Amino acid sequence: MLSKSTVQRILAQAQLKPHRLERYMASNDPDFESKAADIIGLYLNPPQHAAVFYLDEKTAIQALDRLDPVLPLSPGRAERHGFEYYRHGTLSLYAALDVNTGKVEGKTAKRHTSAEFIAFLTQLLSKTRWAKEIHIVLDNLSAHKTKAVEEFLARHPKVRFHFTPTYSSWLNQVELWFAKIQRDVISRGVFTSVADLARKLRKYIEAYAKSAKPFRWTYTDPQKRIRINEITGTAYLVLSAWATASPEHFTAYVRNPQASNLQAQMPGNPGYDDATIHALIAYFQTFSSPEQSQEKP
Repeated sequence: MLSKSTVQRILAQAQLKPHRLERYMASNDPDFESKAADIIGLYLNPPQHAAVFYLDEKTAIQALDRLDPVLPLSPGRAERHGFEYYRHGTLSLYAALDVNTGKVEGKTAKRHTSAEFIAFLTQLLSKTRWAKEIHIVLDNLSAHKTKAVEEFLARHPKVRFHFTPTYSSWLNQVELWFAKIQRDVISRGVFTSVADLARKLRKYIEAYAKSAKPFRWTYTDPQKRIRINEITGTAYLVLSAWATASPEHFTAYVRNPQASNLQAQMPGNPGYDDATIHALIAYFQTFSSPEQSQEKP
């Protein structure tokens, strides 16, 4: 059995941190690259005399009223909110980020419907009469593709939609702004009613416009992409798959810490050498052994 320090040393040398977990979402859209290039192109080189908006909805925002008083920030102590609250209701927030100015047009609504979406588009049109073209980046929500929306686009040919690829909301810059309003207003807020929530959201949008700046994307490595056929399992899943596919073969290696040539025997090996595989097996055995998983009915 490998010692704790040996496992730590081997994993450190291999730059593996099996105790950590990060999540990602890979798009399965066959037209991902062309759609992404279209959206990024609008950001990098927007058409002249055109308005470009990144649009989305933040739904089911709760108007929570804290039952206990908020304890303010003080030296050595963070701001504290009581655990109990009263929920007055919810509303939705429509927001469109102007890629050129960084300002946001917003609208609150009781319900998240195609009619409310069209009403917000109409509001955008009234604010951008100067534009010869209006380009809107948005996701694939069904409310964005109804017959009523198609009729609206037919009546306003200068409005053009650019849909993000599936599972790729990170390409929509308004998501960055939603994260800001979540931190600044919603998470820390105390709202005495739904109307109070709507008022504070609108007040934040007005205040944000006074110092708004465009978000600046940077590209560290344009060639680094996630492709479906290159995704391998995590260390635990790779070991579990090995245990399930060849339980006797896997068990023989688990019970023999001196076994060699594991890197060739492991199905789907991401590139671990023998020492790393032994260290990973020893690590996962401490709380949930892949060997045990294959014994479950």
